[in-house]
Amino acid sequence: MVVDYSQHFTHLKEAIAQGEGKNFLLLFKYGSVKRLDGKIGEWVVEYRWLSTECRHEDDEAYVCVEGSDETIWTEEELRKLGLEDLKRGKITLFDMFYLF
Repeated sequence: MVVDYSQHFTHLKEAIAQGEGKNFLLLFKYGSVKRLDGKIGEWVVEYRWLSTECRHEDDEAYVCVEGSDETIWTEEELRKLGLEDLKRGKITLFDMFYLF
């Protein structure tokens, strides 16, 4: 079951935060960042692996972090993965990004 934690990340621009099991994904618009491949990315995807399971939107499991990783994405890359469907609630971050 995917838990929506977005309400806890309103301080970030266009943030979508979701947890499933002991995994948490956060997508937010950051600004212009030049990647090593020379492309300009505007979005950050943060992946956190957690010590506890995500069960409901107020459990704060997303702060029980064992480790994390961030990647920078262009708008075009995210659109190819279904950004518009994500914003409409048709898919989840876990549908866009296959963790394993």
